[in-house]
Amino acid sequence: GSTALGGRSLRRTAATVAINISGDTKTKAAASQSNGLVTLPLLPHRAVLDRRRRERRLMGYDDAGDDAEVHYDEVPSDGYPRRRLTEPASKQGGRTEIMSLYQGFGTHYVDLWVGTPPQRQTVIVDTGSGVTAFPCSLCHDCGDEKYHTDPIFHEDQSKSFAPVTCDQCSLGPCGSLGHGGMDEVCLVTMRYEEGSTWKAFEAKDWCYPGGPHDTALAEVDGKLELAAEEAAADGADPELAETFRFPLKFGCQTMLTGLFKTQLADGIMGMENAPTALWRQMLQSGVTKRKAFSLCYRRANHAAKVGTEAGALTLGGSDDRLHETPMVWAENYGRGNGWYTTLVEAVYIRGSGGLSAAIEEADDITKVDIDNDILNSGGIIVDSGTTDTYLQRGVKSAFQAAWKEATGQDMPVGGKAFHLDGGAGALENLPTFLFQLRVASHLDPELDIQAQDKALPGMAAPVDPSNPKDVLVAVPPAHYVTPVSDDSDFKMRLHFSEADGSGGVLGANLMLGHDVTIDIDNNRIGFAESNCDYDSLTGADEEDQR
Repeated sequence: GSTALGGRSLRRTAATVAINISGDTKTKAAASQSNGLVTLPLLPHRAVLDRRRRERRLMGYDDAGDDAEVHYDEVPSDGYPRRRLTEPASKQGGRTEIMSLYQGFGTHYVDLWVGTPPQRQTVIVDTGSGVTAFPCSLCHDCGDEKYHTDPIFHEDQSKSFAPVTCDQCSLGPCGSLGHGGMDEVCLVTMRYEEGSTWKAFEAKDWCYPGGPHDTALAEVDGKLELAAEEAAADGADPELAETFRFPLKFGCQTMLTGLFKTQLADGIMGMENAPTALWRQMLQSGVTKRKAFSLCYRRANHAAKVGTEAGALTLGGSDDRLHETPMVWAENYGRGNGWYTTLVEAVYIRGSGGLSAAIEEADDITKVDIDNDILNSGGIIVDSGTTDTYLQRGVKSAFQAAWKEATGQDMPVGGKAFHLDGGAGALENLPTFLFQLRVASHLDPELDIQAQDKALPGMAAPVDPSNPKDVLVAVPPAHYVTPVSDDSDFKMRLHFSEADGSGGVLGANLMLGHDVTIDIDNNRIGFAESNCDYDSLTGADEEDQR
């Protein structure tokens, strides 16, 4: 088949994608044990930052040394950025793949390799939007040299690139860019609640996710593979080269403002329930077989200025080898609006802290006295692209009262820094929040342990016997506070800032320490506690010990 994506041709070729693996023998074993599941090693934010500094040195910048104070290595002065679409972009059992995630302060990144030959674009994984987009050559002053991990995407260097014609627009109306000779293109504009904006035209090109981090796979005789010496260095297996390549429709950005310009990642990867979402495009191309994907965010056992958590993105399902507890399912009420919406039945404060939702008899549990109708009015979404958790202002006083009862101290709120004697080491003295989510209406009595009469970690039976199958998600201190200085000052990542009736957001900090599965077919959201440790799947931990 042809690799050209111009005009109406979207035929697939025999050349698909090889993805990055860590050691030929180990990864083949991991793949076979998981019935075709391909698992990739995960890297911390420091690795992405080091990669960016290395590239800046090659570009001749003098601020790229190991001790350079680059802005994206610091916590923003106003706390974590919030990135959420003003409305969903959708309103404007088969094979799976697990790819690398990179973690910064609350945001998680993945590599996309786009074009022929492939060019790397590092994108934020965002379940709150439905469009994948990154800067192209017509985007001037778009942060690529000063801020972003990678150079802009040079569409003129890809022989398979093509603008989407006006009779095929799926992201926006037909119009003219007004420059660059682009008179009839599909125009896209996205605005986010924290103020960021980007504009683009719709384009299409071949894409594969994951892969070796620093080397593009080359197309050789109809197959994508590394040069022999590079394959040996990166542990890439050319036998996996015909797996995950697909034709991607995306926004070729021509203008950026706000966080999209100054962030470390190049762009955004939309994963909401929308026709243009990346997971759905892979499904429609036959690359994956199920309407499901999972985000596994590695748990932070402590808070640090430089993020060290990473994780895994699984397309087409989830990998239960990552799970420390069985998957438990909450209802997804956002069936028609693109977002993944849950219903919070209750919130508890466990004074003894702890990482897991498992309840011990000795645990001192305080229930937050809140009105569910107020808490859930407007809908509460699960959004990986929003770094923190945001609830409505009307429940703030109830949280403060419960915190006071559980700890004897006033709850730090309002975005003001608070001092903690002992610094990060004293976080274990703070309580843990437990969010109770309404159980999914679809549970398979044979496949879902939750459907059986068992008390599992992650089920609400110990705190709410009348709703024993509801889901319980633990948010320990290291996930709801962040350091704001090198000593012992912190800020809360649980905010009471939403207008009453406007809904709320369970952000990426609530997802940490869990493999969160979005099961679109069954309208449910799954949570399994996990350390998201790729090395434990491949045996790399044992090899390191030897």
